[in-house]
Amino acid sequence: MNTILTFVISLIYILYNVITLSVIDKDQKLWIHIIVGIVIAFLSLFVLGFYYFKTKNTESNGIFLLLFGIILIIGYIFSLINVGKTINDKDIDENEINILRTKTWISNLGFLFVGVVAYGINNAWGDCQNINELLCDKNIVLLLIISNIVVYNSINFLKLHGQDWIWTKEEKKEDKDKDNVSTDLGVILMLCLWQFYIYFLVDGFKGATLSNTPSIPQDKNINVLFSGLSVFVILSLLIYTFVTNAQCEKWKNDKHENNIKEISYNMLMTSIISIIIIGSHVI
Repeated sequence: MNTILTFVISLIYILYNVITLSVIDKDQKLWIHIIVGIVIAFLSLFVLGFYYFKTKNTESNGIFLLLFGIILIIGYIFSLINVGKTINDKDIDENEINILRTKTWISNLGFLFVGVVAYGINNAWGDCQNINELLCDKNIVLLLIISNIVVYNSINFLKLHGQDWIWTKEEKKEDKDKDNVSTDLGVILMLCLWQFYIYFLVDGFKGATLSNTPSIPQDKNINVLFSGLSVFVILSLLIYTFVTNAQCEKWKNDKHENNIKEISYNMLMTSIISIIIIGSHVI
């Protein structure tokens, strides 16, 4: 798969996601957003399909393109639904829209930063010349970045608009908006840490089949880094849980419970997607 093509299509989705919510206003026409989103999504998927049929006899990229296409479809669908809900829902005020904008910008930039840093660390300390590590593949890194962004945006949408389903209903408190933003940024920070963990988990697979795993060379530096990061992730999760439990009575609201659910759902879905990506390359 052409890395430049993957990068451009990924960048288009990220820019569409952040720019749409940056300029959104409740007085705007929803049909304009729908047309723009559908056109961009169609063009991206058309280019992927055209590339596949053009190169299917020379490159083995069908599984990657399928996963990439599915992730993009889910991403654009939730983006469009999110825009529609934001414009049409009378219960959403300007403060909530601003919070959504802030979270979208920071999460997209944060997850992109994590992916770039993980790839850079692996290139600097790993052995991409002699070992076919999955994290050495720029396309895999871009797929992980997009999947992380799409999962977060989708779950965040369900958190905002699906509280009668799997979320606890929160009472609106206008004087707590700043606290809500800072708490949600803590969720994003925790998910960024989790994604570092996922990236180096992916790095442990060298692109060979599972039957050949015992013969695959292991990179000592990356293994040590991954082990250290694992300890840090576990300790951070434990500390976050303890602090959360201690503050529940003090806060006397359901905000924290929903944040815990958001972290859990993100971790579950990104883990599942990562397993699918790994499985498609090593089984």
